[in-house]
Amino acid sequence: MAFGAQPGHTFALDPDSDDPRHQQMAQHVVRYSQQRPAWHPAGFARLVYIGEGGAPPRNYREDLIHLPEGRGVQGYERSVEDVYFVLKGVLTVGWEDNGVTVEQRLGPKDLIFNPKGRVHSFRNDGVEPAEFMMVVGTGRPEDVRFQAAS
Repeated sequence: MAFGAQPGHTFALDPDSDDPRHQQMAQHVVRYSQQRPAWHPAGFARLVYIGEGGAPPRNYREDLIHLPEGRGVQGYERSVEDVYFVLKGVLTVGWEDNGVTVEQRLGPKDLIFNPKGRVHSFRNDGVEPAEFMMVVGTGRPEDVRFQAAS
């Protein structure tokens, strides 16, 4: 059983090529080493993977969030769903309803799906920086105004 194309039928990606296949693929490859973090006033850094500055979005956006220890954001809601997938460290996530908050601590490879319209928050109660992927269910630019947790 063979995987992929037959020998001699593949070519290494050349982003400077005139071949439209190479040009299109180059737009969809996002390398961590080439990303520059944008620090948010709420105290976290965002690296865009899918969205403005990353691969072109269609139905969702995806950012890598770097959250230093002791930082977090106040509850916010979106008109679309979003997901946090923890890569490193710990993340305390919360859902608010009628003035009551329910919280859960997540570790590496844990995920929370936040339904649209649900007020939710995140913070790093750990002893090291946390990193997580935030996937947002729209390709439109960010419309949330994050506020630092007090």
